[in-house]
Amino acid sequence: MLEIIKNSPFWSPFSWIYRKSGLKSKVYSRSLKPPVQTITTQSLIYLINRSNKKIRQEKYVDIKPDVAFDAGPMPPEDIAALTMILCHIDFNTIFEFGTNWGYTTASLALNSPTAAQIWTLDICKEMYQDSYLQEDKELAEMVLNQTQTGWAYKQTSEVHKVRQIFQDSLKFNWDTNGLPEAFDFILVDACHKYDFVKNDTIKACNRLKSGGLLLWHDYYYDVSAWTDVFKYVNEFAKIHPRVYHLAGTHLAAWIKP
Repeated sequence: MLEIIKNSPFWSPFSWIYRKSGLKSKVYSRSLKPPVQTITTQSLIYLINRSNKKIRQEKYVDIKPDVAFDAGPMPPEDIAALTMILCHIDFNTIFEFGTNWGYTTASLALNSPTAAQIWTLDICKEMYQDSYLQEDKELAEMVLNQTQTGWAYKQTSEVHKVRQIFQDSLKFNWDTNGLPEAFDFILVDACHKYDFVKNDTIKACNRLKSGGLLLWHDYYYDVSAWTDVFKYVNEFAKIHPRVYHLAGTHLAAWIKP
């Protein structure tokens, strides 16, 4: 039956639509059995810290710029989980792939130790021609100008903790940016295409300290969005133990051995 369909004049346009619409990727991703265990955020904290004692009160960001935006803060459940982690564990060196408006960066700054240092990386519109950005839907929606990038963390009292880097993560090199030899915590939340997720993860692994935490955002366990994140994290989990999905969130975590 399949051969008959493939030989029909309708197969070629259908196949093109199936591939280009992202449906093929979603169907494939749904067919994978995730090798990722779902645990609570409290359980993750205990695995890292061997304690569930809170060491800071949670602080949340409740500000908005004077312009409309398509992409901004993480969903409330994700921010709540991230903030809970930050208020139970002392991360003194933090790196973030993907600044955007800087809402997550603001949460990192507000809920980290007084002496914490945070580096956040992103691109901005001034780095590219408009025609290049418009060729890609994610770039067109997500990339901000230099002034907008990191706007939220610049409004906080902890802005002094943050160092902004403007660079394509594919070209990013740890050794040419005067960064620490190892980080306590790295968040991957930049471009969601497979090659970028893989690149950012590999670079994070190379700079994460033993016992450190790597967190991926937009890991949709039901594969309803960002299928490349789901796909790569699952592949990573097959060869790296201690990868977890945090229950009730779009976050996946890895504790480096």
